[in-house]
Amino acid sequence: MNFNIAFFKTFMVRTLACLLFLSGAACAEKNNISKGFDVITYEEALEKFNEEHSDENYRCQYSLFGVSENSSLTAVEIEDFIYLKKNGSIIELVGKDRDENAGSYSSRDGGLKISYKVLKKYNFSEYQESDDRDVEIKFTYQGKVEVVKMYGIRCGV
Repeated sequence: MNFNIAFFKTFMVRTLACLLFLSGAACAEKNNISKGFDVITYEEALEKFNEEHSDENYRCQYSLFGVSENSSLTAVEIEDFIYLKKNGSIIELVGKDRDENAGSYSSRDGGLKISYKVLKKYNFSEYQESDDRDVEIKFTYQGKVEVVKMYGIRCGV
């Protein structure tokens, strides 16, 4: 009887582990929009911003990998624009609606859309002018939708 219980427990644990692994692999394959972008630097985004705009006051740098000075950036928000990099080219998305806790952006041709909502703010600056934040970002591209958690670094003035 003990052999059957031990066998059953082992079988169930291994089956569950396989299911979790396979569901994770399926999720990884499905969630590929955000991973299709190149790393972008704040300086690259600012240079693109300055080509057509001026007076940069608000900024937020977004990473898929956490809040750290060394985190590679996936997107940079400057004023009412978000900048992404794909195949070496910088893409500018125009803000459609933005407040302290949410925003939505679209490429000029409407092919790529991003919206986000702030989940949590922390690491406030001394005068509460900037913070780090956890955000949920929704990418819409070529009929596909992906929602990912990203980290906003030094968001504010």
